[in-house]
Amino acid sequence: MSIVGALIIYLMLWWVVFLPVLQWGVRGSWEDPDNVVKGTNPGAPQEALIWQKIKRTTWIAGLIWLVVVLIMLSGVIDFRQ
Repeated sequence: MSIVGALIIYLMLWWVVFLPVLQWGVRGSWEDPDNVVKGTNPGAPQEALIWQKIKRTTWIAGLIWLVVVLIMLSGVIDFRQ
């Protein structure tokens, strides 16, 4: 496996993991009526915590990537056939 191939696999895994992680810990403004800012959508999150979610995504995708690369390099699954 080339470095470019490994990087592409990681980036694809990162995005697949990032989309579900975005949903973790989201609290809408309807849950706390005292903090509602007038004129905003009630479904908008109070705090996005985007950097925390990016860090979690990076770690989770890294672990999944490591497993995928080890399986590919071990020859258990051959993608070259």
